[in-house]
Amino acid sequence: VCHVIPKQEKRKLPLLLTHTHFEGIMSSKSSKVDWKNKEAVREAVAKDGHLLRKASKDLKKDEKTVLIAVTKNGPALQHADLTGILRGNRKIAIAACNEDGESLQFVASDLRNVDREVVRVACATNGDALRFAGDKFKKDPTMVRHAMESWPLAFEHAPLESVWREGVFYETGLRADKVGY
Repeated sequence: VCHVIPKQEKRKLPLLLTHTHFEGIMSSKSSKVDWKNKEAVREAVAKDGHLLRKASKDLKKDEKTVLIAVTKNGPALQHADLTGILRGNRKIAIAACNEDGESLQFVASDLRNVDREVVRVACATNGDALRFAGDKFKKDPTMVRHAMESWPLAFEHAPLESVWREGVFYETGLRADKVGY
């Protein structure tokens, strides 16, 4: 029996559980894939992006293959080429974060620290992704507000004084006594 986990609930699960869930579904089919064949790998990762981990080193460096994988499962970005070139690719980073905001942790630090759009997409999908953003975004009241729209406790990853000073709590409808401050 296969259970479909709604996206809102999926982001609450540990990454390992969602990874295991997908791995169990595809394990019988994935053993028949030629992991060096570009078309076969693209077909496999289109069904389960985490299967990118089984692809050959060359295919883990292939932009289109990685893009297909992260569009299906954002955190599959962790299986992309370890040199980090594709993890620093803005198009791939946005696709991964759009599928699952937690994928921001696998994006190159250059983008996490500088690229407002990548961080905004991640926080829109899952406000908890703010914890992986650069410090300048954690201090940015607009970004904190944006993250709190999808996860009200995202303020926990921001310096409290900047959140209070800018009135983020009041604009989002949270009160200090309701969140333990």
